[in-house]
Amino acid sequence: MSINGVSARDWRSALESFPLEVIQTQGGEISVRKGGAGPVIVLLHGIGSGSGSWAYQLESLAASYTVLAWDAPGYSDSTHLDIDEPSAEDYTARLTALVNAIGLKTFVLVGHSLGALIAGHYAVQHPQRIRGLILGNPAAGHARLAPKERAKRLNSRIKPFAELGPNEYAQKKAANLLVANSSEENLSLVRWNMARLNLDGLTSAAKLLAGGDLCADVMAYDGPAIVLCGDEDKITPPERCREVADAFPGTRPFHLIKRAAHASYIDAPNEFTRHIVGFENSLAD
Repeated sequence: MSINGVSARDWRSALESFPLEVIQTQGGEISVRKGGAGPVIVLLHGIGSGSGSWAYQLESLAASYTVLAWDAPGYSDSTHLDIDEPSAEDYTARLTALVNAIGLKTFVLVGHSLGALIAGHYAVQHPQRIRGLILGNPAAGHARLAPKERAKRLNSRIKPFAELGPNEYAQKKAANLLVANSSEENLSLVRWNMARLNLDGLTSAAKLLAGGDLCADVMAYDGPAIVLCGDEDKITPPERCREVADAFPGTRPFHLIKRAAHASYIDAPNEFTRHIVGFENSLAD
């Protein structure tokens, strides 16, 4: 795919141009996919995904930007967080270690779903490095729920994966992230990423979600930001995503992506990418 809508290679071919690399950092190993040249854009995936899920954005953005997609701790070849109750601070510390190891100075940070929870916290902790913040279909976290409800939601994330295993889990759950009657190409991309999950990484990420509070974080962020949401998202529906946008100090643009569900950057890759490019252009004005 490309930002002008011209069909190119499928996602498998696209990822061949962005092979997985393992970066040694002070916090452990982190696997990434990167390429291109120009202003830097860092992509953070969601809880049921991985760096490869950004195949369409990697291919289309690398023509004009340096693009880097990480695998969060415990995903793919990234070292697991050996912490009983991991927090957003633990994930942002690992992101800081990656940024330092690569030598990035400033960048636009894009976080999808759980990645938005990490991105929002990082932006507050390291505003000097953030040129701008894009939150796609943001997961706000469950910190404001009652403990019993948080525990229930945590278990609902971990138990099915533990019972089914990664391959069957991917077969059963992939369609939940996409619009009804999604293309087999997009379904195969989601399944491929889900099948690479492991229980330790997913468990830590689910605990981050259970204790996270994105709205509290973005209330303290005063830099440029936009929030994107698929109009058919049933996981983080538009009204919930708008609550995140409204939590920023002042007004931040909120964009609904038509005919897109939770994985809006896969359902509507060209439109999602155009929002990234438009945001980048606005920062250069």
